[in-house]
Amino acid sequence: MIYNTIHEIIGAIVKWCAKFDSNIPKLGDAVNLMVGTAAVESKFKYRKQIGGGPAVGLWQMELTTASDIWNRYLKHKKEYWNILAEAEELEKNIHIPFPESIIARRLVENDDIACVLARIKYRIIKEPIPPRPYQQAVYWKQYYNTPEGAGMAEDYMDTWIIYECEKLIYNELKKIGIKLT
Repeated sequence: MIYNTIHEIIGAIVKWCAKFDSNIPKLGDAVNLMVGTAAVESKFKYRKQIGGGPAVGLWQMELTTASDIWNRYLKHKKEYWNILAEAEELEKNIHIPFPESIIARRLVENDDIACVLARIKYRIIKEPIPPRPYQQAVYWKQYYNTPEGAGMAEDYMDTWIIYECEKLIYNELKKIGIKLT
């Protein structure tokens, strides 16, 4: 599924994050981080890296990372595989490895897959997601963009503010009856 509006993207983020996080505060932190990541990585619209780099999808995940998660990590994490299988409409409980070329195409053509893989990438990290946007910007830089990446925590915060992410998230959660404190 390709989402055409920021509201649709945030709705998908909430849907998929809820499959990983039933605890409301943790869900809120995950949603905030995933929205901030999509904002800074793709401006909610670019599914291929500008300049032809290796990152693809709304979360601009590098293909080696996506392939490693799909083909190696998920082989041992059945509960996460089942969430990805639901997004991809694959058989649950049966891990199916894919070649990188197909994973790349799926990240570009299916925002649900890109969202689930990005959420799994964050779930692998041992450090919990911090609650505040600036802390999340630093977390994104350290664990997603990495210290070697071109992005800066300030870039994350700039896009967070430009896109009014907090307001967008609040409105989407309100629509489905979730109130974060």
